[in-house]
Amino acid sequence: MKKPLSKKVKVLIATLVVAVLLAACFAAVAVYVKREINKPKFVLPAAPEPVVTPLPDAADGPAFVSAAYDAAFQSGGDVSMTTSLDVPDDSIVGTNDAVVWLKNNILGRMQGQYPSFSRVDGAEAEKAAVDFTVPGKDMEARQGTAEGGDLDKYYFSWSVAGLSETYYFTEKDEAAKAWLLAELKDVAQISDETVTLTDVTYRADVNRLNDRLIKLEVARTYHVRATMTPVGKYAPLGVRTVEFDYRATDCFNFVTYGVRFTTHAVALSPKESHTLPVELVLPDDLPKEDFTLNFEVTQGEGDVDGTGVFTAHVEASEIPDVVTVTLTYDGKTYTDTLDVYVTELEVKSE
Repeated sequence: MKKPLSKKVKVLIATLVVAVLLAACFAAVAVYVKREINKPKFVLPAAPEPVVTPLPDAADGPAFVSAAYDAAFQSGGDVSMTTSLDVPDDSIVGTNDAVVWLKNNILGRMQGQYPSFSRVDGAEAEKAAVDFTVPGKDMEARQGTAEGGDLDKYYFSWSVAGLSETYYFTEKDEAAKAWLLAELKDVAQISDETVTLTDVTYRADVNRLNDRLIKLEVARTYHVRATMTPVGKYAPLGVRTVEFDYRATDCFNFVTYGVRFTTHAVALSPKESHTLPVELVLPDDLPKEDFTLNFEVTQGEGDVDGTGVFTAHVEASEIPDVVTVTLTYDGKTYTDTLDVYVTELEVKSE
């Protein structure tokens, strides 16, 4: 008769069985993971770079931006324009409560004295005179990167050299100054003022896919020094000298009408339906009857409806379907294309 197993031996056997089962499970998981990792995946082709104009040299930036500025004031887009005002805190000489008061209480209302408009058709918008021919310094031209800016944009900046020969207090700034003096007449008399233009800087963003201007900023910085003599109930405050920088920045924003797919390609499974990623840019509140938008499969066997929902064909194919979107507005036609790959493989995530 066999001697019964001791309790300690039974525990040991049970532990070994569990260990063997766990090892088998880990091995199965490892085989599965390895199989999944090594499973063939579909990789979308790299996006093409349909650049209209290669990035200009920094010295050629002003001329490139000038051409884009002229094109923006034509039909096919709209323009917005504002002027922002600032008195940089680090430019205020001394602890000057009078300048801080001006900045906090007057500057916002003074900004309203500068003309502005929003989303006016480019052909009808007032084209402000901007001089792109002046000699420049500190010139920069670069393409955006994933670390700094939009990949589809060129960025330009430069400052004007020889200010005393070229620039002066602009008419808009003169009008704002006259308004300011009128506002202050019951507070203080301004005398012995000197206003010196110290910097004019241009900054521009251009869509490198169509050479259209997106944004332009022209910043004028003046150094101001004056004597303020309080009047009336403010007289006890005493005469003081104020000194600071005043910056006026004309800001132009441009919208180009059109239509585009927001990615260059998509991959679908056979018979799968998917809403294609499309971006439509038109004037605000435009009635639907004023434009037409059509989708068409111009290569392949898939189907697409009027809202951009694409249904893949039955079989996978190495040759992509091509979908063309067409926008017609104001006598102009805009198009873009998208490759649609039909595959039975898992699509590799980016």
